[in-house]
Amino acid sequence: MDQPITPTRPVFTQTPVEPELPKRSYTWLIVIIIIFLLAGSSILAYKYYQLKQQLTQTQPSLSSTATPMPSADPTADWKTYTNVLYKFSHKYPLQAEIKEILTQADNNRKVLFAIDTSEVGATQKLNTEFYDGYSFTVIVVEKSATETINNVSNEYISNCIEIGNLTKSPESIIINGIKGITHSCRGLGEFTYILLPAPKTNSYYFTIRIFHEGPNKTDYQKTADQILSTFKFID
Repeated sequence: MDQPITPTRPVFTQTPVEPELPKRSYTWLIVIIIIFLLAGSSILAYKYYQLKQQLTQTQPSLSSTATPMPSADPTADWKTYTNVLYKFSHKYPLQAEIKEILTQADNNRKVLFAIDTSEVGATQKLNTEFYDGYSFTVIVVEKSATETINNVSNEYISNCIEIGNLTKSPESIIINGIKGITHSCRGLGEFTYILLPAPKTNSYYFTIRIFHEGPNKTDYQKTADQILSTFKFID
């Protein structure tokens, strides 16, 4: 007898399906990265600007480090007067007149020697007081061995006050390394006096008398100052 056929049930195998992940958006990450890059660039640019400013302030400019050109010596082509007896010299312009002057006294003291360098202006008239030009006079004056330049200066000041006006009070001055005293006095014109001790003797001293007046007074004063700058004692 045939056996009954049992119907076979189909077997269904369920394949697991992975859930679909949601798609991620990277836009916000890109934005953050861009912001960081911009911020970093700004900081670097600011630091570079600060460093550049510091270098500009600390580095000397070309004008400050450049070696200045030496100015020309205005007395370079002048002549030189030298006195071997009283051991001094000074330069003077080519157009100036230089001559020994005869005078017996200076400030009531015996004059041993005097030399004058001068130029006369166009308005100066003959046989009148000197009012246009300059004069640079070196006078060697006798003194006792115990007297000082201060003593001599006090006498000059007293005489100035008696005959004129003291326009510049006495003050110290150094000429060619020698300390002296200078003052200015106005009588018939204004004179500047420089009193210097002789470097190697106490028996005399030097008076440098400077005068400059006239329409070109500024130029005369400049020339007289240049002559004074060349005055020196010699061995």
